[in-house]
Amino acid sequence: MSKAKGALHCRHSLHSAILVLVFLVFTFSLLNAITLDAQDVADSWRLPLDGEWFDPRYLVFGYWRPGWGGYHLGDDVWRDYEAEVYAAAKGKVVHRRCTRRMACVVVIEHNLPDGDYCSVYWHLRPEGLIEKDDDVEKGEPIGYLADVKKYPAIQTTHLHFEIVSGPYDPENPRKFTKGYGSKEDVDLRYSPYHFITSDNLLIDEYTPFFEKSPSKGWRRILKGYSGRAYHAFANNDNVPTHLGTWNLNSIRNYKEGRFKAGKYEVWVYIPAGKNKTSNAKYAIYHDGKLNYFTIDQSLYFNEWVSLGTFYFSGKGDEYVRLDNNTGEPRSLRRMVVYDAIKFEYRPVSSWAKAYGGAGGDYAYSIQQTTDGGYIVAGATNSFGAGSSDFWVLKLDSNGDIPDCPIIGESNAIMNDTNAIVTDTNVTGIDTNVIPLESAATGSDTNTIVTEVCTY
Repeated sequence: MSKAKGALHCRHSLHSAILVLVFLVFTFSLLNAITLDAQDVADSWRLPLDGEWFDPRYLVFGYWRPGWGGYHLGDDVWRDYEAEVYAAAKGKVVHRRCTRRMACVVVIEHNLPDGDYCSVYWHLRPEGLIEKDDDVEKGEPIGYLADVKKYPAIQTTHLHFEIVSGPYDPENPRKFTKGYGSKEDVDLRYSPYHFITSDNLLIDEYTPFFEKSPSKGWRRILKGYSGRAYHAFANNDNVPTHLGTWNLNSIRNYKEGRFKAGKYEVWVYIPAGKNKTSNAKYAIYHDGKLNYFTIDQSLYFNEWVSLGTFYFSGKGDEYVRLDNNTGEPRSLRRMVVYDAIKFEYRPVSSWAKAYGGAGGDYAYSIQQTTDGGYIVAGATNSFGAGSSDFWVLKLDSNGDIPDCPIIGESNAIMNDTNAIVTDTNVTGIDTNVIPLESAATGSDTNTIVTEVCTY
């Protein structure tokens, strides 16, 4: 009996030891997996090409092109042949395929804190192309743009770039590489520029984020930011017949906070063309407020025009809107043009200071100096010989003059002036002025230079 108990005890101990060992191995594997996942998380993004990303010459995300299969699912950006292409973020190459017509495509899967995403790179040459299953860091070269002479179906040397929501599906690679698709395909993707940076945003009128009223009479023109735009004839009716809205609330990135709250300068693109309206009234709805800004579209030809700087809260219900009720009779056949709009982030001023003494002191001009500081010219009633004297301040990059008692904190409220600089179109004419000899005699002004503080 005692022997049997001992045998049972040994078997029980051995079983327990095996369980403990299995548990330790499982725990080690789990911790190792967690550690690896943490190391593989993509913490930031960049654009896959150097240089300017907005490109008016080619197709943008969401452009409708039914002859090619629906909506354009990425951005096409022109560059020279053999331009280097970089990984947009840390990740792993999960797909690599080359074709005779369209060159090569690479798909990289990225693990982010809020889920998995895939970046897609089309039209790369096979030479020097990264291999499947390679791990990549953000900014690491993955290949070069293909030569259109070898791949004429590409038509122009460019990169087609997408960001797709969700992990890669090896059973359905077409989902990630087809280039064109349905509205549902658009909803699975992010406009690359929106996703990678929140400082700027562009909405073209040919994307799903621009909404036209269902009125008849919308006309397409082959001019504009992307080589196309809409227009409607102006009228003086009580109610507009054509309404165009650039919706921020329809952009998934905006609703999810990727377009951060802050001040943005709003720009509209005005294409070339004749007989455009002189009274295009834009409505900007931002942070619960509605502002209006009127532009004479006839003055501009293929130009970006500022509507001003506004604070956007990021609540998802903000927009820019334009209608055709301009007050101009339809008989004039004036065109109201609807094209791209962009938002450029404007950071808040980093410092504000007051300078002076007990009297009235004024600044009339300020310029930045080569050392990163500023020089200010004005007048002072607090210092000098009395009354109003010239006053020059030399400030460092933070607006300070070391060990100077004339600087205090400003209680000024900083607001954007929304000033718009326009040409005066002054025409010079000959005045026929005849110079005469002056009898003025120069005299010593006895000017005394007084240093209040030494920089």
